[in-house]
Amino acid sequence: MSELAEKNRERGPGRALCIGVLMAVVINTVFPYGLLVMGTLDWTGDFIALSAIFLLFVLVIINIPLKWIKREWGLSVYELVLIYAMMAVASAIPSTGVTAQLVPFLAGIFYYATPENNWIEILHPHIQPWLAPQDPTAVKYFYEGLPKDMAIPWGVWLIPLLSWASFLIALYLMMIALSSLLHEQWARNERLVFPLMQLPLDMIREDEKSSRVNPFLKDPLMWLGFMIPFVLLGINGLHKYFPFVPAVELSTQVTLFHDMRGILFSLWFIVLGLTYFLSLEVSFSLWFFYLLNFFQLGFFNILGFSIPEIRLMHTEGSIATAQQAMGAMIALVAVSLWTARGHLKEAFASAFKKTAQQDAAGQLLSSRKSVWLLLTASSYAVLWLNHAGLPLGASLLLLFIAFVVFVGLTRIVAEGGMGYGRAQMTPAAFTINALGTAPIGPQGLLVLGFSNGWAGDIRTTVMAAAANSTRLAEVFKIRRAPLFWAMVLALSVSLVASAWTVISIAYTYGGVNLHYWFYGYMSRWSFNDIVANQLNPVESWNFWGPRGFFTGIGAGLMLVLMYLRHRFLWWPIHPIGLPVGGTYVMFFAWSSMALGWLVKWTVLKYGGAKLFVRLRPFFLGMVLGQVSSAGVWMVVDLVLRLDEVVTRW
Repeated sequence: MSELAEKNRERGPGRALCIGVLMAVVINTVFPYGLLVMGTLDWTGDFIALSAIFLLFVLVIINIPLKWIKREWGLSVYELVLIYAMMAVASAIPSTGVTAQLVPFLAGIFYYATPENNWIEILHPHIQPWLAPQDPTAVKYFYEGLPKDMAIPWGVWLIPLLSWASFLIALYLMMIALSSLLHEQWARNERLVFPLMQLPLDMIREDEKSSRVNPFLKDPLMWLGFMIPFVLLGINGLHKYFPFVPAVELSTQVTLFHDMRGILFSLWFIVLGLTYFLSLEVSFSLWFFYLLNFFQLGFFNILGFSIPEIRLMHTEGSIATAQQAMGAMIALVAVSLWTARGHLKEAFASAFKKTAQQDAAGQLLSSRKSVWLLLTASSYAVLWLNHAGLPLGASLLLLFIAFVVFVGLTRIVAEGGMGYGRAQMTPAAFTINALGTAPIGPQGLLVLGFSNGWAGDIRTTVMAAAANSTRLAEVFKIRRAPLFWAMVLALSVSLVASAWTVISIAYTYGGVNLHYWFYGYMSRWSFNDIVANQLNPVESWNFWGPRGFFTGIGAGLMLVLMYLRHRFLWWPIHPIGLPVGGTYVMFFAWSSMALGWLVKWTVLKYGGAKLFVRLRPFFLGMVLGQVSSAGVWMVVDLVLRLDEVVTRW
């Protein structure tokens, strides 16, 4: 770090924490408003944390004149890392992270109950009073909007929100503790690349000769890469307001199999840019397994093969391929933990020793603190689920599978730079079809329905944000940075701000007039599945049949691929794409990944490492250009609707 950075660091983290809190509030109010009310881009719904990158870019730009006026006014590397970490974890909260999914569930289970769907008879008797607001008037106005001059009934929401907040904080503390425990193995022993940190790293890095202007911002190639998506997507932004401006088509779809979604060819500059930083084996794996899954589904379609059971919410592709992917995810996590067994054994042993430990550079917590935090938080989470009505065994299985997904996706993000992705099956669906409905019971099934709000559409997690941020701190050799408390502060602020936003805009505009998925379709789908399970019980230990067979195939194939990968250097197929290749997100991203793979292969073959390094800013510029274009047009949308926003709020 520069001398100036060291000097600013000595001032302490106070200024950085204040700015981080402010940014967390913006991320959990402004960006959700844009998504839920105006239908803009989902800035907080994916691992890439678009909102954090955009706001970091804004801070870096503002930092330049501040340093010119007075150098001490500018934010140091230490402060920018801390702020980015807070923004990254804050981005994992308001959208698919939890709030926009879970909060509407709490009212939706009452509002969408009709005589036809039987929710009143089947679901409502099993709802604990502290799980959801049960005042009919408050629920009605949540979806239909408050009458003029009537205040939001916050008192009805207080107990349910506090109850869920305690569970969610325990969940996030578990994620942070696991991230801290695995960081040593992943970052130092296995040397994972953490591709999503390449852009923040370059934006934060200072020029040792002149700290006023970041060298990344002075590179012409970066601005060339920046302008390509910024201009093309800017034209599409103009088309929205001025239809006579022709739109630029960046995608087309080809249908190959009857009654099946086709193959989408699209140009996604963010994905293209990030793929440049992956190893060729990893990037090939991600798009190869998408195509393999697609043609497997097509083959099943031709044969007319399917597992004749209810395909629960977010079971991607088919039951067979989803179970196959979950088997691969379980195997990936099992091998990752087995590889780290020496490190984990030492960490757990240290938890019961009284000797003092010195935290490593960038480490969130000491091993002892991580272990005790993990054990305490997980115990609370299991007891909370059990108190809500989920039997103890089912609670343990649900939490175990949820963390298999959390850890597996974090591993894929850290190694494969997957900015967009999710699991092919929810932990709730896996739990129901593993145990059957009888051992879970009606009240337990209801809790599993609610779990889709925090472990359903898992496209971003606090664990991935913590892992990436810890790596960023380590790169800049920041020792004992208050990362943990900064993250906890950002999470607490984000939960409050995002819950306030989701509830306030619902009572202001009426939930039925807002985002169709978060305020409507998701609640109906999740609880209709639970009712269907109760009316059509799943046989106990249903897993031991076709589901278990395909889960075993996925796990076996994953283990074979991982063995071949480690045993033979010439083996070309990396296994990382197998657990996520068939997801809906890969439908959009695969072609850009394939193009990025081809571009990198060409650069390395004909230009070598020297050309690869020289073109690095160009592809980072592509990522930043798409993010900035989306940010500019979101600001335009907000400004043009400013009068309406102020009047309503």
